[in-house]
Amino acid sequence: MADPVPSLPRFPPNEEYGRLGGGKDADEREAWPAVAERIGRAELYWLSTTRPDGRPHAVPIGGSWYEQRLYFNTSPRTVSARNLRDSGPVCVHLESGAEVVIIEGTAARLPPNGVPDPVLDDYAGKYGDPTHRPDPADQELPWFVVEPAKVLFWLEQDMRNTSVRWEFPAEA
Repeated sequence: MADPVPSLPRFPPNEEYGRLGGGKDADEREAWPAVAERIGRAELYWLSTTRPDGRPHAVPIGGSWYEQRLYFNTSPRTVSARNLRDSGPVCVHLESGAEVVIIEGTAARLPPNGVPDPVLDDYAGKYGDPTHRPDPADQELPWFVVEPAKVLFWLEQDMRNTSVRWEFPAEA
């Protein structure tokens, strides 16, 4: 997956989102590798999906960030898994409201052989026994991957001057 392209979000012309004036260009703000590192070291991710009737659903999940994608597993009986079925739009954000990272994209269920080995190693190290990796063939905990379309970042203390939008180019 190619690196995302930075741009600045638009804000209303008042000080609700921080002081007016000044500010840096998008490519002078938080660098993509630093944002990707924040995603990778997160312990939990808030996954938001949509029910068939349009109602939202959010739940914290464990996950692993690898090659600019977020991997997670969940029981097929969970609301999230049922909402996703085989694929679906998602919004994922990290726990902090002060150092904000939001991922918008599409989640798809992976076949058992579709989970990269480094994901399984990272997941085992983060959430359990590093010598016991999850079994990607376990259909009681199927794996999903989130393909990001957009990532938003800002620091709450100065949203106007720290926010940046990262958009992933469409794959050819």
